[in-house]
Amino acid sequence: KEPTKEPTNSPSKPSPPLKTHTKGYTLLSSIPHSVDSFTQGLFYSSTKRLIETCGLYGKSSIKEIDPNTGSIIKRNSIEGRYFAEGGAEGKDGKLVMLTWKEKTGFYVDSSDFTVASKFSYRTHTGEGWGITNLGDDYVVSDGSDWLFVWDGVTMEEKRRFRVRMSDGKYVRFLNELEFYKGDILANIWYSDIIIRIDVETGIVKTIYDFKTLWPSNERSSSADCFNGIAVLDDDVLMVTGKLWPKMYKVKLDD
Repeated sequence: KEPTKEPTNSPSKPSPPLKTHTKGYTLLSSIPHSVDSFTQGLFYSSTKRLIETCGLYGKSSIKEIDPNTGSIIKRNSIEGRYFAEGGAEGKDGKLVMLTWKEKTGFYVDSSDFTVASKFSYRTHTGEGWGITNLGDDYVVSDGSDWLFVWDGVTMEEKRRFRVRMSDGKYVRFLNELEFYKGDILANIWYSDIIIRIDVETGIVKTIYDFKTLWPSNERSSSADCFNGIAVLDDDVLMVTGKLWPKMYKVKLDD
C-alpha cells in the first residue's frame, strides 16, 4: 500500500523545476554474459573491478567479471536461504549486498567474496532491491516509488524521497540503481528503460529508451527482464539483463 502521507523527513511535493525528456543510447560493443546469471546488481568499483550480484534462492552469488571478455574471474555462492539483490562498493575493503525479503544485508570481503558480517534494515515494502553509493552514503530501492538514503556507517535511513515524472506521476518498481554524474540511474522492473533521477527532488530528468538493445520479440523464453547498470567511466556504461546472453557497453545520449 502507498503511505497516506509523505514522512516528515521527505521534501514536500515541489512544483517541478525540471521537465522529463526522453533520449536514447549509442551501442559501443558487447561481451558474453552467463545465461545462468539472474542479475540483481552490477557495479564498477573504484579499483576497476566489474562486480555482479545474482539472485534466486539456492542460486544466489557474487561475481567479478572481466569487462573486456565477460569471463568470470571470481565467484562465491550465497547461503541458500537468501535471495541476493543489489550490491555496491562498501568501506574498509568490503562490498555491500542486499537481500530480497530477508531484511538482511551483507558486508562482503572484496578479496574472496566471503560474507564478513550482516546487518538488518527496513524499507517501505520490507524488501531490498537496488543499492548504490551516494558520496559516503547509500541510496536504496525496494520495488516501490520510494528511494532511501542510508547513512554509510550505521545503515540507518537519513531521508527518503518519492520518484516522479515532471508531470507529477510517480514511478513504481524502481530496481537496480547506479550513481551517474550527480544523479541516480535506475532500471524499472520489466521495462526496457533507464531513468535518470534528481537526488534532491526525486524528479526524473531523463528516460533512456533501450527497447532496441535486445528487442523483446527476439528474446528467448528463458530470458528475464532488462536489469543491471555499471558506470565504467564518466560516459561508458555496462548494461545487461537477468539470464541474458550478453552485456552491452553503451553511451547515454546526453
